[in-house]
Amino acid sequence: MSPKKRLFVNFNKLLLVNNSKPLGKSEVLQGMLLHLDAEDSHYLRNVCRLKEGDEIALFDRAGTHPPLTSSIQSTVADRVVVKILSPIETKLQLRPVEMLVFAVCKGDKNDLVVQKATELGVGHIWFWQAERSVLRIKQNSLSERLNRWRRIAESAAEQSGNQSIPEILLIDDHDRLRENLNALAHQDLLRLCCSLSPQALSLHDCIKDKRQVVLAVGPEGDMTPGEEDLFRECNFNLVNLGPAVLRSETAAIVAVAMTQALWRAR
Repeated sequence: MSPKKRLFVNFNKLLLVNNSKPLGKSEVLQGMLLHLDAEDSHYLRNVCRLKEGDEIALFDRAGTHPPLTSSIQSTVADRVVVKILSPIETKLQLRPVEMLVFAVCKGDKNDLVVQKATELGVGHIWFWQAERSVLRIKQNSLSERLNRWRRIAESAAEQSGNQSIPEILLIDDHDRLRENLNALAHQDLLRLCCSLSPQALSLHDCIKDKRQVVLAVGPEGDMTPGEEDLFRECNFNLVNLGPAVLRSETAAIVAVAMTQALWRAR
């Protein structure tokens, strides 16, 4: 029987029960007793209401340690104690959508995109400030915003059974966007930019093989001509998602889901 709960933790910050020293880069061994940190302990004890004997699957936030099955030994003190039982067998699977480049939206639409893209297994999420983005994220709130998105992604990964958390970036100008996109040039990726342009190709016609895909989605009202030119210069093909004009957050989720379905059918 698989563990009833999955939890992403910082493996390097786990404390060894016998000497209260951080685990660091030490090998995690079967039978080892570890303290979870205070935040994760509170979550398991007071939110999930797990008890002694319950099994949990531990995944490393940094992705450097393999996932492990563990059993809760104690929930009495401030820090929950777990016992390592066994490694979890994993199979390396190629992601259909390696990256989603999404223009920042107003309200909680960005949160929704992070949640659903993570559930669908996207590897990287890059937010960018488009010219028509209504929300302008100020530098002094950038760290808080990114931390919020990463917490949402972590929760979505735990819920959906994904074994990794997407990398999330915020790109605040077109020069940085061009620089980051050009850095992908050496990778064999299919680059697709969702567009309302009458010249845009059908998504179905673009996905012809098993190359991983980078999807770009603009703001409501679509990208400016200059932004479309920028993506074209970075070897993106313009694609449409059908006759309906979708809200940007809907377009992002639909584009990822459609791409996955078409990719797996190839």
